[in-house]
Amino acid sequence: FRRIATLELDAPVPANVDDLRWVGPADDLVELADEVDAPGLLERAVALAATRR
Repeated sequence: FRRIATLELDAPVPANVDDLRWVGPADDLVELADEVDAPGLLERAVALAATRR
């Protein structure tokens, strides 16, 4: 938990601000949703992404 609360000053940052825009769930979201037992997470993320296009 300490790392979550710590600002990483040497974290890689894209050169182009447009690269920071969220365009939808990443491919590994299915695995993460299974790991945290959140079966509706992927569907919610896909629905949210559809509203932002």
